[in-house]
Formats: sequence, structure tokens, C-alpha cells
Amino acid sequence: MRRMLIAILLASISGTSFAQVNIRPRTNLSMYNACMNSAISNNDVQDNGRYIEYLCFGGVARRWWNSLDTDGQRDVKESNGEFISRYYGNSGYCAHQIADAAGNGADAYVCAIDAASPN
Repeated sequence: MRRMLIAILLASISGTSFAQVNIRPRTNLSMYNACMNSAISNNDVQDNGRYIEYLCFGGVARRWWNSLDTDGQRDVKESNGEFISRYYGNSGYCAHQIADAAGNGADAYVCAIDAASPN
């Protein structure tokens, strides 16, 4: 259920332009790789024809979200809840869900890496 709610957020956020955000230098590549590996091993990869989106959830996403700079952070309110989103470069974002659709507290994380589709 949590992944379905977050998937709705992904559809709305991934269509927006990404803000430039600084990543702490020593966490960039390791966090990127951990998320990519998690997405592939859990089959959380989506190809919409324009780009391929690699998704990671849980602890992997939480660690990367915590490592991102808060400059450019945005509150995102969607029909499925409220999220705090942090962006890294032009290739994706991480989001922390803080409330569900009913306004109840929530605590879920997701990160998305967008890569050009070979199609």
C-alpha cells in the first residue's frame, strides 16, 4: 500500500523540473549506487519510453534523503499525502512522506534516479 501511495507521488514529482542541489561529496556515488542496486534487485525499475526510473525505498532511500542538502527542499501536497522532497542535480529526487491522504502521520521514504531510455 505504501509503495502504491508513493508511486502516485512519483508520477507528479517526476514531471517537474529538478532543482540543483548539493550532495555531500563522500555520499554521492555510494548513495546513488545503493539506490540503483536496490531498484534492480527488487525489480523497482520503470521505463516510460522517455526515461528509465530506478526506485529505492526504506532504509536505502532514507539514508540518501538524509545526506541531501536542504537547499531547494520542497513540501509537496498530493491527494495521497504530504511529502518533503529533496532533489539532486537533474537526475532525480528523494521524498519523505510525512502524512497520508487522511492527514495522519506517516514515515516512508523513496528515491528515484532517472536515466535516458535507450528507446
